[in-house]
Amino acid sequence: MTPILYILDGKNILLSESELPAEAVIQRLKAGDWRFPFHFERPDYCELEGVLVIYGKKRKRLCTALSSQQSRIMERLSRGESVGQIAAAMKLSEYTIHYHIENAKRLYQVATRNELIARYSRDLTMF
Repeated sequence: MTPILYILDGKNILLSESELPAEAVIQRLKAGDWRFPFHFERPDYCELEGVLVIYGKKRKRLCTALSSQQSRIMERLSRGESVGQIAAAMKLSEYTIHYHIENAKRLYQVATRNELIARYSRDLTMF
């Protein structure tokens, strides 16, 4: 068991444990394959008396970079509306809706609509 202390922005902390040894956690951290309880922007780490300390600044929410039109489309998409339903409700063409969805996918760096909805929803509830 490896005790892990997460520190976000120097004021929010969380003490956790991992079944993995510290070296394996660090290896996964370097590979970008470690899930954090906080949304860090380039986290760093150190070991202090047997405790792995992971610290960093809060990552900016990507949803704030969406245009108001894209935000409205994403809200409807995340509620399960189809492109056709969104287009009819917003009085836009389906092409325009697809265009905004593709731009949002590029912003979130995802390939599928389901990934986009998941990342957008997570972004909204980000700590």
